[in-house]
Amino acid sequence: VLLAITLGVSGIAFATVMIAASRVWSTDERQDALRAEANFHTAVDERRTIALPDGSSIVLNTGTQLLLRYRPSSRDVVLLRGEATFKAEPDAARPFLVFAGVRRLEVQAGEATFNVHRVTADRIDLTVIEGQVWAPASPSRATCSIPGSSVSP
Repeated sequence: VLLAITLGVSGIAFATVMIAASRVWSTDERQDALRAEANFHTAVDERRTIALPDGSSIVLNTGTQLLLRYRPSSRDVVLLRGEATFKAEPDAARPFLVFAGVRRLEVQAGEATFNVHRVTADRIDLTVIEGQVWAPASPSRATCSIPGSSVSP
C-alpha cells in the first residue's frame, strides 16, 4: 500500500512538472525567451520519446534518467544514468549540450543524431549517426565525431 501511495505521489509530481513545462513551452511565442527544466526517467523495460519545442527529440532507453534545461542561450541535457539517443535540430544561437558524468558533448550548429550511453561516472560511449558532435577530451584538445564513428572518451 505504501509503495502504491509513493508511486501515486511521484506520478502526480511528474505530471505537475510536465504541465508546468508544457505551459512554458506552449504559451511563449518567442522561442528565444523559453525557459524550462524537467526531470525524465524510464523504468526497466520502458522507452520514452521527449519532443522539444525546437523540433529536437530525445529517446530514453530503458533504466535512464536525465535532467533537461531549456534556456534562451542553450539546450542542456544532463544524462544522470542510462542511455539516450539525441536528435538535435539546428539552432546557431542555442547549442545543444549533453553532460554525462565528467564529459561534455556539444552540437554547435547544424543537425546531429547521436547516442550516448553512460557506462560509469567516468566513462561514456558515444556513437554519432548523423552530423558532428564535439567531445572535448581536455582543455587543450578536442575530438570531433562524425557519422558512423564510435568513441569511448
